[in-house]
Amino acid sequence: MHLLFTDPSTSPRSELGRILFGILYGASVVALYFLFDLLGVPTFYDKLAPVPFLNLSIKWIDRAAASRALRWLDPARLGPRLAPRRRNLAYMTIWALAFAGISAVDGVGDAHPGNRLPFWQQACKEGRRGGCRNLATMAWTFCNDGSGWACNEIGMLLSERRVVVEATPAEGFARACRLGFKTGCDNAARLRTPAEALQRHAPRLIDYNLLLERKGHAEDHTPLQLFERACEQGWADGCFSAGIILDRGEFVPRNGTRAREYLLRACSHDVNEACAALLTRP
Repeated sequence: MHLLFTDPSTSPRSELGRILFGILYGASVVALYFLFDLLGVPTFYDKLAPVPFLNLSIKWIDRAAASRALRWLDPARLGPRLAPRRRNLAYMTIWALAFAGISAVDGVGDAHPGNRLPFWQQACKEGRRGGCRNLATMAWTFCNDGSGWACNEIGMLLSERRVVVEATPAEGFARACRLGFKTGCDNAARLRTPAEALQRHAPRLIDYNLLLERKGHAEDHTPLQLFERACEQGWADGCFSAGIILDRGEFVPRNGTRAREYLLRACSHDVNEACAALLTRP
């Protein structure tokens, strides 16, 4: 992406012109994102659409940078003691520090919470802009990969009228049922008796194998390891399952302290079974 708007042959020649070019690109991306979102156009085009128009405007941008109105912002005037190469080094240092800071708080890269489905579940629950739509987009991908849980989630989102897609709740539940997700089968039956409430259910082990981020993680060899990784990635039901395994000592040494920690995390995220389990523990 950087080469698209930093190629010397298609970017301004003056220092201030290049700075203005970068500001205009950033502002255009933000504006186009909201415009495309409003129009229902795929938002990933926001990064590409402004480039040709900015490339065609480089002479105008250089003229604007040389004008009296903007001349006072010229880096050559603000830092006359620094040679062009040193000013360039200063720009690179500022950029590197800014990028490192953003990376340190998980603002970019694979560690950003937005790469994980629970982030969008919470956003959808809170009614945040685009939350339910992004949740449905991710769930469709996992449903197509073979996750019965994700197909059931699509059915629930459609039945709750939180998203509009070319599918029906019955289709989502039917796909979940075909993939062996029992709650999907139950919901498909409940659609024929509207008095019964539709239900969600925690992902199965086979679903977590599809839903969880694997990059940078060792392979999970036991259910506990899988549930622990699910908990780390924001799946409250994974915390609950890890807590129950450790509390009961199922195929692993019993560890009441760790079990309590996992159950507390699950309870804090409204997993009622975890709260009940904490009340019955000695």
